[in-house]
Amino acid sequence: MASMKGSESINRMPTIDGTGTSTLVVSGSRKSFWDEDFEHLAHGRAHNFSTTDNTMLSGKSVASAREEVLRCLHQAEASTIFLIDRMEALELNESVLTDNLDKAKKDAMQLRSDVADLADLRKTLEQKELELTSLQAKLDELMPLKTKLEELTPKVEVCETQIQELTTKCQNLENEKEELADQLCSTLNQGFQLALDQVKILCPDADISLASITKEVIEGQLVEIGDE
Repeated sequence: MASMKGSESINRMPTIDGTGTSTLVVSGSRKSFWDEDFEHLAHGRAHNFSTTDNTMLSGKSVASAREEVLRCLHQAEASTIFLIDRMEALELNESVLTDNLDKAKKDAMQLRSDVADLADLRKTLEQKELELTSLQAKLDELMPLKTKLEELTPKVEVCETQIQELTTKCQNLENEKEELADQLCSTLNQGFQLALDQVKILCPDADISLASITKEVIEGQLVEIGDE
C-alpha cells in the first residue's frame, strides 16, 4: 500500500513545461489538466482511486455517498468563493498599495526636489551671511568716524552759524560799498560839473564839449579811461 501511494505520489508530481504551464505525467505523456483531450476519468481511476477506496465506499449507501459528494462540492464551492473573495481583497489591497507606492514615489521625487532647493537656499543663505559679516566689519570700521562725526556736529553747527553771520555781514558790506560807490560817483560828477562851470566862467571861449569825467589826458589828448 505504501509503495502504491509512493508510486501515485510520483505520478502526480507536477512539472513545468516550456510555457510555464503546470502539467502531470500521464502514461509517459505530458498533458495539462486544462487540455481539452485530457482524460480526467482515466487519470482519476489510475491515480486517485484504489482498491481500498472501492472496498470502503462499497459499504456506503448511494444516498450517503451522494450526500458526501454534495458536501464536498458545497465545501469546494464555499472554499472557492472564500478564496475568490480573499483574492479580490488582496487585489484591492495590492491596487491600494500600488497607488500608495506611486504616491510615495512622487512624494520622494518632490522631497528630492525640495532637498535640492533647500541646498541652493542654504548656499544662498551662507553667501548672505558672508556678505553680512563683511558689512558688519565695514560698519565696525566706520564706527570711530561716526563717533568723530557726532563730536564734530556741534562744532559744524557753530561754524555754519558763524558762516551765516559772516555772509550777512559781507552782504551788508557789499550794500554799503555800492552805496558809497554811488555817493562817490555822484560827488565826482558834481565836482566835475562844478569845475566845468568854473572853466566856462574863466574861459568863455574854451570848447569843453569833449570834456568828460570818464576821460583822462594822455600826451595832450583826451582819451577814455582804460583805452590804450
